Amino acid sequence: MTDPPLAHNCASSPLAGAAMSHVEACELLADLVKKLGSTTVCYWWKLLGDDPNSLSRLLDISWEEMRLILRKCRILHGPADSLRFSEFEELTNKIGCHYTT
Repeated sequence: MTDPPLAHNCASSPLAGAAMSHVEACELLADLVKKLGSTTVCYWWKLLGDDPNSLSRLLDISWEEMRLILRKCRILHGPADSLRFSEFEELTNKIGCHYTT
């Protein structure tokens, strides 16, 4: 049984069609995760997938949308969505969080 999202975002994002650099996208993602993290109990989220504790569930978006965000931030790249570890580390530093592999 899968857990439903905690909230449902029915409004479209004003940034959905915005043109921005990968640096701006990473800054916005980091700011959003920091703000949500300051008001949530769970601080353990999976970067990939659609599990109940995944980042896409926290942000109330689909896994496909999360992949697009991570591609825009240059964390995922290529046809197999390979992880750019240096970009991922830079994002975690902006967020102020730790990670495990």
